[in-house]
Amino acid sequence: MDLLLNPDKFLKKDFSWRESLVVILLGTVVSLIVAFIVAQSIAEEIKKTLPIPEAEIIAAFTYISIIVGAPISIVFSWVVFYTAIPYIVARILSGTGKFSSTMKKTAFAFVPNIILSPVSVILAYEKLEMVKYGIFVTPSEVMISVVAALWSFIYLTFAVKHVMQLTIKKAIASAAIPLIITVVGQLLSIYIK
Repeated sequence: MDLLLNPDKFLKKDFSWRESLVVILLGTVVSLIVAFIVAQSIAEEIKKTLPIPEAEIIAAFTYISIIVGAPISIVFSWVVFYTAIPYIVARILSGTGKFSSTMKKTAFAFVPNIILSPVSVILAYEKLEMVKYGIFVTPSEVMISVVAALWSFIYLTFAVKHVMQLTIKKAIASAAIPLIITVVGQLLSIYIK
């Protein structure tokens, strides 16, 4: 229960790669489910709206990109946003932990996305209707992404705090960059079409 109610205490423990990879695998499955739900609809909309012979190819490429991009984005987020960036900032702030240990614990920053997955699936079905009107990012989707980012930030902060042996202030500073990038990206996605 500490996983949900006391992430500070939970992330003090040592974890095996197996535990961390299970979290990443679950996050990837959730991401793929959402991708499968929306990919077909987006591909169909491309075929309808692009009156060119290449529309079929563009639609197929888009479909494949969405499906393949889902697991790639999870791994990239884990390695770069949730591990490398906080690790580098923590090292600058006199952190002393190992990159591999940081990676094991930062995997738990995906727990909020996994817990919120039923909502993500519902929003994916909502998106199917919105795509017909040329809306590829819905406000409710952005809102749930921001909530997940803020919740993940808590896990990330405590993971960095314990692995890198930092004060809470320094851990917050180390985990802030991924949060800022995610929130700004989500808010901008509403305006970019």
